[in-house]
Amino acid sequence: MRPMRTTQQAPLLSLILLFMLSLPINGEATQRFITDQLSAPLRAGSGSQYKILAFLKSGTPLQLIQTETADDTWSQVQTENGTSGWIQTKYLSSTPSAQQRLIQTKQEISIKNTQLQSLKHSVAQLNAELSQLKASSGSLEKQLQSTQIEYDRLQQISDNAVTLDQTNRQLHEELTLLKVNIEALKLQNGRLKESQYVEGITHGTIAVLLGCLLTLFIPRMSVKKRTNGWD
Repeated sequence: MRPMRTTQQAPLLSLILLFMLSLPINGEATQRFITDQLSAPLRAGSGSQYKILAFLKSGTPLQLIQTETADDTWSQVQTENGTSGWIQTKYLSSTPSAQQRLIQTKQEISIKNTQLQSLKHSVAQLNAELSQLKASSGSLEKQLQSTQIEYDRLQQISDNAVTLDQTNRQLHEELTLLKVNIEALKLQNGRLKESQYVEGITHGTIAVLLGCLLTLFIPRMSVKKRTNGWD
């Protein structure tokens, strides 16, 4: 008996669950899709006796307005072009049909393939730019090395120029000092010549005076000797 009660309660629970799932949230229309049937009739009322407004193909998106609470057999829907009508609930699905999902999946795959090709092209372009940057980096590195060598050479020339300038100034000072010494030596030489000249004149004068004195005294001395001899 207990298993029979469970079997009897299962359809009721299923109907209640289906009813709760079919209710629109906050009174707003819920989107539904025609199932994988070839087509489903959209009628003017909730029954087969009402006229058919249109045949909806599989995958057609619909807005669910309401579902009858009696047996949930019929649901009021609205198409994208604004046509409102009733359709059997069994033709509705909360997800797109398999065919529609397949089409959507193919479209997504196509978009992904396009994005993948674009990414591959971008990667190839980036690799080319990277190779170009590496080549430019090598060239710039060589230029930097060449510039560094030239800078070192100019720095050495500059240092040599400073050293030469200092040496030149030192030599100029030494030359000036030598000129001053030469002038001093010339002056001393001139004074020495003048002193030697004066000394020569003095010696000559003294010699002349001595000669004159000797000339005067020698004859007298001879006369005195003779006179003394005679005596």
